[in-house]
Amino acid sequence: MQTFGDFLTEYGLGILYPFFVLIGLFYHPKAYRNPAPTKGIIILVFCWFTPNIAHNKWVTYLEKKGFRTYLVNLPLLFEDFHKSAKRLDTFITKNKLKNYTLVGLSTGAVVCLYFLNFYKKWNETHRFISVGGPLHGTPAARLVFFNKKCRDMLPKSSFIRKLGEISVPPKKMVTISVSYDELIPENSNKWHGAKSYTVPGWGHNSFHLSSSETYLLITKIAWEKR
Repeated sequence: MQTFGDFLTEYGLGILYPFFVLIGLFYHPKAYRNPAPTKGIIILVFCWFTPNIAHNKWVTYLEKKGFRTYLVNLPLLFEDFHKSAKRLDTFITKNKLKNYTLVGLSTGAVVCLYFLNFYKKWNETHRFISVGGPLHGTPAARLVFFNKKCRDMLPKSSFIRKLGEISVPPKKMVTISVSYDELIPENSNKWHGAKSYTVPGWGHNSFHLSSSETYLLITKIAWEKR
C-alpha cells in the first residue's frame, strides 16, 4: 500500500536528480574497494541521461558484502541499444572479466539482455539479474519519444518483439520487481523460465536507488550456485 512517505521518497529522488547531476560535475565520489573480495564479480549497468552518483553507495555496499563491483553508466541519448551493448562488451573485455553477475538496472537491463544474446556471452556470465527492466517494453517510453532507445522500448516496437524471441539458458536469469512500479509494469520485467522476485515497496526510483532490500537480494542471487 502506498504511503505519503513512499510518495515523498519516490518523487523526492526525481526532484533531486538534477542536483545529483550538478554535484557529479564537480565531485566524483570514490567507492570503497574491498582489498580482498571473496564472493565474485558484480557489474551494475545503468542507462540514463547522465550518471547518478547515488549508485556509488551501492557499489560500496556490494564491495563490503565481498563482491568486486563495477558500475557501468551508459548513455540513454545519441545511441541505440546495439552501440550501448558494444560499450559494455568493450568494458568487460578491457577489464578481462569472467564469471560475473550482470545486474541491469531499469533500461540497463535491456542493454544487458541484448548484449548477452548478440555477443553470445551467456557462458561467461554467472547470472543475469534484471532489476525493474522494461524487457517487454513500457508505455512510459512515450514520455521521451524523441529518443531512439525510448521508441525501441515501446511495447509493440520491432526491437521489443525481437528481444522477446531471445532464448535464455536455464538458471541464467533472475528478475527483481517492486510491488508497485509507476514506470515499468511488473509483467514487463518478468521472463519465461526465469525465477522472479518481488520486493515490497513503491516507486521505480526508490526501488534501485534507495532500497537496501533490493541490493541484499542481489547479493544472495549473485552468491547462489547455478
